[in-house]
Amino acid sequence: MKTKGAKIQFFVIIMPQTKQWIKMVFTIRSCKFDSDIANRVAHLFQNGELNTVKTSEYFEWRYRRCFSDGTKLVLLEVENELVGMAAIFEQTFLSKKKVFKIAQLGDLIVHPDHRSIKAVRLIYRELSQQLMNGRYDGIFTLPNTKSTKLNRYFLKLENKGILRGYFNIVVPKTSPKIINTYIYSSDCHQEKTRKILSEYIKPSAQNAMNWTVNQVIDRISDPRFEYGLVATKNALIISSKRMISGVPYALIMSSAMAADQQDHHPDFRKLVSATAALHKTCFVISFPPINNGNTFGGIKIPDFIHGSSHHVQTKTIDKRIGNIANCIGPLDLDIF
Repeated sequence: MKTKGAKIQFFVIIMPQTKQWIKMVFTIRSCKFDSDIANRVAHLFQNGELNTVKTSEYFEWRYRRCFSDGTKLVLLEVENELVGMAAIFEQTFLSKKKVFKIAQLGDLIVHPDHRSIKAVRLIYRELSQQLMNGRYDGIFTLPNTKSTKLNRYFLKLENKGILRGYFNIVVPKTSPKIINTYIYSSDCHQEKTRKILSEYIKPSAQNAMNWTVNQVIDRISDPRFEYGLVATKNALIISSKRMISGVPYALIMSSAMAADQQDHHPDFRKLVSATAALHKTCFVISFPPINNGNTFGGIKIPDFIHGSSHHVQTKTIDKRIGNIANCIGPLDLDIF
């Protein structure tokens, strides 16, 4: 029986883990996210050898609120069982007061029992069609090693930059200049956060992803992590508490300055120390956008450490947007 909304049905002979040849029908389709899909995606990730547990609550946030412009999903099914997928996160990019529609690619996965060239080809074929139908001005992704060659072959994405991490050891303390410092909670801090963010989140004339106040609040509502805000009257840091081998550190998600301030305001040093104090650690890591330079200082994390840097692949359709890889930071990216 043909799955509702399916665009392609494909008969294929594959060699599964049992080492036996069997006949299987792959159905490929694309759709918008709904709550039923959240449970199916969570089940796929928990059984897909990703060494991670992600709940349906997490995927509800990820596909509805992480990037509020919307998410399109490409689903690969066998007899109505979800066995593979990919996601297109839609974002808005601003450049010289012009608005551009951007697609960020993520969540490419095929269940180990169903991995084959045919399965991957079907996902990429539908992904390519959706990218064409979406009329995007640019496409980007931070691929893993396996996806890099596939993205280049199927989608013509090119390596255009490296997002590098910097490591700081600071004395965690709060300066008298700090006027706001707190761990964000959607239950009690939404109005306070909305008021603070409205003083810093302004439409940008420079090359940058567009963020409204409500979109930032949605973005920092990931149920897996703790988020915090630290601000002076001149500048703001949004951060998140993360762990490496059981050791906590503060990840700087984004920073902003009041409209009348110049770049690299000295308040940032005080903000970094206050951010460390907020998350009860002395370690701070940042991944500054290439165009912004290393605002927060620190030592470049050595390349041999996993996650120390992330290659960015892009495809530019409208040449006016320039190189997206130079303009993105952790707040803009699905991997953080």
